[in-house]
Amino acid sequence: DTVEVGQKYYEAGVPRPNLLLIMLKSLSNMQFHTLLPDLSALLARRGYTHFTRYSAVGRPNSKANEAALYLGEALGSRSIPWQHNRTWLWDELRRADYATLKAEDGCGHESQAPVRSRIAHGKQLAKLFCLQSGRPNCIGNRSTAGILLDYTSQFIRAYSDMSAPWAAFISFVEGREDSLTAAAALDSLLCTFFAKEATTLEQNTIIVLTSDQGLEYGPYALTEAGRKER
Repeated sequence: DTVEVGQKYYEAGVPRPNLLLIMLKSLSNMQFHTLLPDLSALLARRGYTHFTRYSAVGRPNSKANEAALYLGEALGSRSIPWQHNRTWLWDELRRADYATLKAEDGCGHESQAPVRSRIAHGKQLAKLFCLQSGRPNCIGNRSTAGILLDYTSQFIRAYSDMSAPWAAFISFVEGREDSLTAAAALDSLLCTFFAKEATTLEQNTIIVLTSDQGLEYGPYALTEAGRKER
């Protein structure tokens, strides 16, 4: 139980670790290294662990994979049981007095699936990113990914200054378009984010970079090699 673990940290006088989970949706391991080479190299230089053995539990349903990650339980269909006897990870952390952020840089029912949450921050962004649906992934002259990363930086710094534990779950939908150009644009944005927040993130923070499933869009996904990356 997350609350009990947090209590043990408190009683032992050990600062509770922060959590930053970054999800790059619909992006395979190989495509990550191909489309985001600078970020891949940055993580390698900093000694991040690269997990090469993993399994999808809900192919081709990414919602089941997300549920397995955030709930600890795989779901057998696309329908998500909102009334569930298990608690989502961010709700567990909030119960343990963590400040929580959950946001995605997309708009629409699909981008907001698969879960509802009682997080403290991020709901305002969901409304903002739906204001200009005629230009996906943009608000005015700014990318929604850049806005989300700036918001995350503000969240991290605010709670770090208060010495309060925090957990941020941020997702990027740029992998869900056929050219994969938008996904490649994340490379410089994420490198800048990691450079800007390096001091804070290297202090007692668990960082997870993952995806909800493998490659799904683009002509390469239809090839024999591409199908192996799903």
